[in-house]
Amino acid sequence: MNDSNLGPFASLTRAPTAGPGPERRIPPTGTRLLVLLSLAACGFPRPADLPGDAAVDTPDPGVVLQVSPAGDDANDGLLQPVKTLKHAIGLAAADARITKIVLASGTYSASSGETFPYAVASNVIVTGPAGGGAILVGDKTAPAISLNRGGLQNLEFQNFPVAITVTGVVRLENIRVSTDAIAIQIEAMGRLTAEGIDVTGTSDVCATGVALNGDAILTISGLTTRALGTSVLAMSSSSATITHATLLGRLACQQAMLSMISSGSLVVSDSLIDGGYLGIDVNSRTNVPAQAMLTNVVVRNTDTDALAIFNGNVSVNGGELSHVRQTAMDIVNGDGLLIGVSILGSNGGFYIQDATFKMRNCVIADNGFGGALGVRAVADLGTITDPGNNVFTNRGAGLSMENGGPDPTLVDAVGNIWKPVQGADQNGRYLVGTVMSGPFTEQGLNLYTALNNISVRL
Repeated sequence: MNDSNLGPFASLTRAPTAGPGPERRIPPTGTRLLVLLSLAACGFPRPADLPGDAAVDTPDPGVVLQVSPAGDDANDGLLQPVKTLKHAIGLAAADARITKIVLASGTYSASSGETFPYAVASNVIVTGPAGGGAILVGDKTAPAISLNRGGLQNLEFQNFPVAITVTGVVRLENIRVSTDAIAIQIEAMGRLTAEGIDVTGTSDVCATGVALNGDAILTISGLTTRALGTSVLAMSSSSATITHATLLGRLACQQAMLSMISSGSLVVSDSLIDGGYLGIDVNSRTNVPAQAMLTNVVVRNTDTDALAIFNGNVSVNGGELSHVRQTAMDIVNGDGLLIGVSILGSNGGFYIQDATFKMRNCVIADNGFGGALGVRAVADLGTITDPGNNVFTNRGAGLSMENGGPDPTLVDAVGNIWKPVQGADQNGRYLVGTVMSGPFTEQGLNLYTALNNISVRL
């Protein structure tokens, strides 16, 4: 195939050489169809806008550059691969027709000619083989890649202080990162959609999976992390939506696996957090409370809390908070709504202070104590018109009340199942509407309070 058949690709290969006959020129736009037919004959894909095709207005898919450790940067990247990602990114920056850079399997590092960091041109996707094998390796001093618009697919990153920096609208798919610093950093105004992200900590340093700054927004499905300090850290006013995550904690790092120190929102569904120091921490650092919504989330085997809310509002639907060395859930200065949640096998089930709290259809079982209401806690554990249908069967008191205010307090806990003691029948139920007044001094029973101005409606 000669250069005259390359059409819009001619400027990406080599300049025409002088010789006999008429001067060779890039075909004008009007001859583009003929040129594309010639390209198809040379092994290029048949264009989608040929007469007779259903979608005659299909956009031009753009130009694809090939990169391989066995290539040569003197090549054009079209018919023969270039050697370095650096050279391919330079070509893409110089020509808007290039929309994809494809890396062959192999290692891309300083020893192969790479000089990180790189900024990928807008609307360019950098991808490796679908089965993996394209590995970018740094020297732990310079970040790897930043993107404003575009994406990365099927790549692995090693030894970068920041593997991927997102400054605009970006998509990531099937990315693996080994790090002792930050895997992905989303700057203010960054909007990241990601799927199939796997991050592993590599040393005793407590690394971070995804860090969000400013008003960044993260939407991620299929996040897997292990041996990190924090899997997702949302700061300032940033927000995150996380689905189908598996986050394996690291006890030595005294950090939360999901840390929401933001006035934004955290939405987590169908996910598992196992181990570590603290599971989910929602703690707005402003006077605007954070918002958190958890659906079918299991947090277990943490050291301090499975869920800690300080200056935030949380709703939890389904899922489990279990086997926590201290208290499974703390809510201080916020609001909590729990529906169908299991709180199991921990030193304490829940502690509420300076907060409103509502619980329906939950199981609080086999904990050292079930729940504790601290000062200025307002709890709705079931009313006569809307019974709680919760189960409180714990080793110690099912419900401890320590409100301590000067006025009499009535706690609604109607329609629940308790241990068959302290006035409950053999099925652990009280006659609906029964009011019992404190003090209740036996902490091994259903109810405990040392105060005589606290009553419970059962």
